Amino acid sequence: MRLNGIFQPNVACHAEQEGRVALVKAEGAPDNIEKRLRAPIGLDIKAELPAEIALSIVAELIMVFRGGNGRPLCDAGRIFDGPVDD
Repeated sequence: MRLNGIFQPNVACHAEQEGRVALVKAEGAPDNIEKRLRAPIGLDIKAELPAEIALSIVAELIMVFRGGNGRPLCDAGRIFDGPVDD
């Protein structure tokens, strides 16, 4: 596993992730490595189908790389100042 990247997503359960973090720390990784090793990857959209799971993974990748927060846009306030056309 290469650890020189900024963000290392993994498709793994929480228990596997704990073992992975312990392993890389034992090999000299920095103490804050948990922030870079994220698992399981994907936003919680209650995905069931393979395409939905893929979408949740891609959505989280975009969120991290673009500095998003994962909140629904409707919670971020109005995007347009003018009236909405019917």
